[in-house]
Amino acid sequence: MGQSVTFSVNAGVTTGVTYQWRKGGSNISGANSSSYTIATTVVGDAGSYDVIVSGTCTPAVTSSAATLTINALPTITAQPVASQAICEGSVANFSVTATGTSLTYQWKKNGVDISGANASTYSIPTTSTSSAGTYTVVVSGTCSPSVTSSASVLTIREQPEIITGPSNQTVCVGQSVTFSVNAGVTTGVTYQW
Repeated sequence: MGQSVTFSVNAGVTTGVTYQWRKGGSNISGANSSSYTIATTVVGDAGSYDVIVSGTCTPAVTSSAATLTINALPTITAQPVASQAICEGSVANFSVTATGTSLTYQWKKNGVDISGANASTYSIPTTSTSSAGTYTVVVSGTCSPSVTSSASVLTIREQPEIITGPSNQTVCVGQSVTFSVNAGVTTGVTYQW
């Protein structure tokens, strides 16, 4: 799509010859030479083309039909979700919707190919803190150029854990006592003693 295409015929006769190119059996206005060019193809140009060659002598002859197939450029019609924040250990899902001819997909994390991530969807079944990053997908097809999706930023919220728990203490009556815990997680943590 978007490229030029030329059909031509060799009629053998050099004088007194006329040409009429047709698409799907219908005459194409102004297509009256030994070749017919479509400067910039669009999807609607796909079809069957032939030419009627007439000369001084009859009958006119019709060429065999040539089929024009138009391959569509890859186009992303639905981008991945822009951002998602999920808890560590949860599933992360990414998806893209695209149109084009013979599409292939390559998901990337922070610009680096993810091995085996070659479908319109990509899932991380059990996320960890290292899963956080920026995810994109490159969609390629029969026609160039390929297209890259918008970025999807994955934020992983860490699961709370106790790194250091409260320790046993012995005090005398009337003295103060303090218990403390190191939960390791720095954001979104609440405590209930």
